[in-house]
Amino acid sequence: MLLFPSARFQKRHMNVQRTPPAPPTPVALAMIAAADVTPGPDELTFTAVFNTSADAPLASIDAADALKWTARFDGRRFEGNTLTLISPTSIVVDMAFVEDEAGPDEVNYANAPSDIADTLGRHLAAFAGFPL
Repeated sequence: MLLFPSARFQKRHMNVQRTPPAPPTPVALAMIAAADVTPGPDELTFTAVFNTSADAPLASIDAADALKWTARFDGRRFEGNTLTLISPTSIVVDMAFVEDEAGPDEVNYANAPSDIADTLGRHLAAFAGFPL
């Protein structure tokens, strides 16, 4: 006589341990806004806002090179002068006037190599043409 285990027995003993799914890969570090744009006679200041949070903030920018930041505003070209970390998500970029230059108002970042990162290890990639 052939015996088959009951359905109740099969359910109890057929539990398969499943591996939980891997956590999602974090989205790349990016500047998401240019806020508080303030032009002066020979300077330009704005706040660069990033896709970071208090739980995963921007890392130290003490060694960051402000010269990697350039902008054009109101027909004038500016070059980065100083960077100031003001929150887990924001950096104030102070810029100095370089020369007159026609074109749209925009900010650019040249990252060779990137010196802006967050505590997750994401580095800011180069970009050009971000609207001011």
